[in-house]
Amino acid sequence: RVDLASGTVSSSKASAAAVPLGPVGVVATFGRALGNWIAPSAMAKNFLEPGVVASPDGTRIYAIGVVPSNRTDSGSAGVFVFDAATLSVIGHWNPTADFASIAISADGRYLYAAARAGVDADGHAAPTSASITVYDTTDGSIRLIAGDLGSADLSMVDRTVR
Repeated sequence: RVDLASGTVSSSKASAAAVPLGPVGVVATFGRALGNWIAPSAMAKNFLEPGVVASPDGTRIYAIGVVPSNRTDSGSAGVFVFDAATLSVIGHWNPTADFASIAISADGRYLYAAARAGVDADGHAAPTSASITVYDTTDGSIRLIAGDLGSADLSMVDRTVR
């Protein structure tokens, strides 16, 4: 946890939630199953999901930035790279589109940023298809832009691409 006022970094570990026994537990289990059936996590509406990933070796944290705006669609500020030990910003990669989720390769070499369809990097309506931008994590260079991927929004379903 980072205190935004002071910059103090701290951590804690929460205790595991207890599952109630008896009728309440049965109803709760049924409710969770019904909710997962109605709106599975892969299909549920999300905002920047996943928007933060860690490198496999745990030394870097990557996060999608959002441009502050009064509009509903605010646009992408690109990808920010943080040192995991100090949380200091060590890199910033400009957006090529309005990023909605990111994932990292299993070896940590590439970062994949999925972008929404119909919106440009600034969050304005545009006749663009969904896309995926692949960044080389060693220097932030763009290795590939896979565009014209359809009119539906794309989202990474896992934080790691295998």
